[in-house]
Amino acid sequence: MAPFSQELEPPAIPVRFSFVLWAAGLLSGAPFPAGAAEPVVEDSVKKYRFLAKDAREKNDTRQALHYYTEYLTYRPDDARAHFWIGELNYDLQDLRAARRAFGQALALDSLHLNSNFRLAEVFRLEGQADSSAAYVDRLLRLKPDDPSYLELQRKLAELYYTQ
Repeated sequence: MAPFSQELEPPAIPVRFSFVLWAAGLLSGAPFPAGAAEPVVEDSVKKYRFLAKDAREKNDTRQALHYYTEYLTYRPDDARAHFWIGELNYDLQDLRAARRAFGQALALDSLHLNSNFRLAEVFRLEGQADSSAAYVDRLLRLKPDDPSYLELQRKLAELYYTQ
């Protein structure tokens, strides 16, 4: 009898034992096949970002606002999306919603210059000079020679003068 002339068959695994192996793999936290649900989320992120930007470029403010809101269901930590929601609400003259969105953007990224600028502007328009001053000061510390920030500082000084 030649020891290497026989073909070896894999041992038969009983069905009960294979179920136990499957359950152990499932309960061990082993990942599902790579990207099982992730492509759907990523496609939705790209879709809503594209639709929002497209609507914004077409000056369809309400539709852009809708798309950015949908986008945030997939990426709630995107400071730029919160900024754009604030900017769109600012364009619609809904200062309360704009203030809330700019505040959320700054909670995620306190150095987001556009959100700081717009929030300072919103507080100035609402007559809240002290609140506006905090954001103007931050802007001027970050970019002391920016003409738009200096102009906002001048407008804020006028507000203080008239109060």
